[in-house]
Amino acid sequence: MIPADLRAALYEAAALMPEVTVLDRQATLDGRTGISIGMNNADHVARVEIIIDPDTGLLIGEREVLLKDWAGMPAGTSPVWTAVTTSVVAEAP
Repeated sequence: MIPADLRAALYEAAALMPEVTVLDRQATLDGRTGISIGMNNADHVARVEIIIDPDTGLLIGEREVLLKDWAGMPAGTSPVWTAVTTSVVAEAP
């Protein structure tokens, strides 16, 4: 876990990079929505994104979105998704 002020600084710095896109209300695999911060991969076939909960600043998911048709999948398809859940526990396992 990174303290909230450092997470905020990281997200703000990433958003200032010219190759980075910021999109509001993007869904994770489990249906939660957040703000996506992403950039195109090296061959510009897909955009790789992290999705941030706007209320907590926590990472809630990652995804890849195709920018071009690829391997029989049309542009706009998300072939790779994850959902991240964070919780507080009394002690580590």
